[in-house]
Amino acid sequence: MPLELQPKLLRVLQEREFEAVGSTRTTRVDVRVVAATNQDLKRMAQDREFREDLYYRLNAFPIYLPPLRERKADIPELVAYFVRQFAASMDKSIESIPQEAMRSLVRHHWRGNIRELQNYNQDPSKAISRQNPGFQTRPSKTRCVEKFWLLASALIGSSEVREVQLPDLA
Repeated sequence: MPLELQPKLLRVLQEREFEAVGSTRTTRVDVRVVAATNQDLKRMAQDREFREDLYYRLNAFPIYLPPLRERKADIPELVAYFVRQFAASMDKSIESIPQEAMRSLVRHHWRGNIRELQNYNQDPSKAISRQNPGFQTRPSKTRCVEKFWLLASALIGSSEVREVQLPDLA
C-alpha cells in the first residue's frame, strides 16, 4: 500500500468515519479489517516503508499461517477438496487418486501455497472439459505436475480411480 494512502486508512480505522470523494458528508462506519500479506510489515515499519501506527492498528490480533510447504499433512485433505470440485464439474464420482500422485503432491515444494495446488487441479479440468481424446500428459517442469496430469488423464476414461482413499470432508 502506498505510503500516501496509509494515513487515510488509519484515520478511517481510528475515527470510524470518512468522507467520500466529492462528498461533503461524513459517513460513520463500524468495520473490522482482516488483512493478509506476504511482506514483513514489522521490518517495513522499522525501515519507514510502512506506517508504524498503522502496523500496530492492523496487528491487533495476528494469525500466523505457515506456508503450505510447511504443512505437508494438510495436502491430502486439500487435494481431496480440489479433486471433488473437479469431479463435480465433470459429473463424476472420484473416491481416490493414484498413490504415487498423492506422494508427489505431498513432496512438492509449494511456493504458491494453496492457490498453486488449486491451479494444478484447474488446468486438467480445462483440458478434460474440452474433451480432447488424445490428451495423455502435458510437459511440465516437475515430476509432481506430471503425476497430477497423469491423474487427470486417468479420469478421462473412467468415473473412478482407486488407489488412495480421499478423506471425507463432510
